[in-house]
Amino acid sequence: MKKKALNKKETLAERRKFLKSSGLVAVTLGNPVIPWAFQALLNSATAQASTSQDALVFVFLRGGADGLSILPPAPGHSERAAYEAARPNIKLDASDMALLGNTGFGLNNACPYLFQLFQEKRASFYHGVGNKSSNSRSHFSQQDYIDRGGVGSQADGFLNRALSLSAAPVSTLVASAAGPTLPKSLLGNQAKPTNLIVPVPSLDAPKQAGVAIGNGVLSRFDRGNGLSVFLGLGLTARLAATWSQTPGSVGKRATDASAQIGAAMEKVKASSLREAKEYGKFQQFRTAAQLLVGCDSLKFLTIDVDGWDTHDQMGPKENGYFYRLLSSLDQALKAFLQDLQANSRGNVRVVIVSEFGRPLHENGTRGLDHGRGGVAITISPEGSNEGGKVHTRSFSLQQNKLEDERDIAVTIDHREILGHVLANKARMLSRNDLRVIFPQNSAEDKIILDYSFS
Repeated sequence: MKKKALNKKETLAERRKFLKSSGLVAVTLGNPVIPWAFQALLNSATAQASTSQDALVFVFLRGGADGLSILPPAPGHSERAAYEAARPNIKLDASDMALLGNTGFGLNNACPYLFQLFQEKRASFYHGVGNKSSNSRSHFSQQDYIDRGGVGSQADGFLNRALSLSAAPVSTLVASAAGPTLPKSLLGNQAKPTNLIVPVPSLDAPKQAGVAIGNGVLSRFDRGNGLSVFLGLGLTARLAATWSQTPGSVGKRATDASAQIGAAMEKVKASSLREAKEYGKFQQFRTAAQLLVGCDSLKFLTIDVDGWDTHDQMGPKENGYFYRLLSSLDQALKAFLQDLQANSRGNVRVVIVSEFGRPLHENGTRGLDHGRGGVAITISPEGSNEGGKVHTRSFSLQQNKLEDERDIAVTIDHREILGHVLANKARMLSRNDLRVIFPQNSAEDKIILDYSFS
């Protein structure tokens, strides 16, 4: 008994010491104005998974990425003539793409690494992806639909609901966002209490005096190691140390969460991750790699990539805006996946989606307006042989087959791809679990969700 008491006392001292020397990247604590950063926080500063968790990385291309500028019909495809006629100024010629085997499609030359993954049977593409339940072309409503795994009426995000189906044996970091706030996919109150969810904007961010969140400012307590804990306005270090020892309190949980992130940082320091410049424009992928390498228990990770709302002068060809954006994504993906593989964290699957695609016809400013069916991408672990395919269902660019005579028809729902990866590929969940993650209301009874892709 005395030995146990002594260990507990020593642990308490260590936690106090840790609070004074480090902190959490950002803590938002459930105020209606402030998104929930924690569904459950760590109760043990030393709790670590013994082996790496299989992980899903959910990449959201926010803005509506044009699928036909990523994956156009190649010369010889039955829809090639319709594609060329509709896009005289922005079409991709044969020299602008790499042929994806005998699929009839080509991949924009901006994506040499994705092409390599396709050849290695790791990457697969999906055409005609969107929301089967609503034909809205609103960024807000369609992003909300995907994040919530429904038509926007769900109270919780689909990944938050996924974390209601199983619990870590001890409170553990299982989900994160490589960004300053949690996306709606991770928000909610369904996650089991032992499943910790924390957003991390950067593990090597410059110091700040404070961060404005909602209507107030959370003050920072930092002692020079790059991490900051944002506490209640006016809290001193002494008060924070006391506040953090109350069992079950926000302060206690925040302190413990900080300890686990601090441990992850130490592991990252000893790893062989490449320099930031090799990730290029999208540094959030570097943060994601650091999190996955540093935290074996991480199960779900989200990455947002903005900039895909290309209404004018989009330039899908070399040196154009869309081309450069797509090339930056390809570069970041390469650094990200190769870093994971080099650091024994290759058991990761990636799903890349956008809220909608773009119309078939270019507009008067050589851009594209909001559309419907787009492209999604899945990437499997090295050696899986699960990819190398282009999935379509009745893909057509003929006028009478377009949605509202302008858009590629939505024949594959985002939920079907996510469910396919979660249940069929990653086997992180069962097919019955998908009914919890993607519930359908009576208005959607006619929508058939097929989670299988041959």
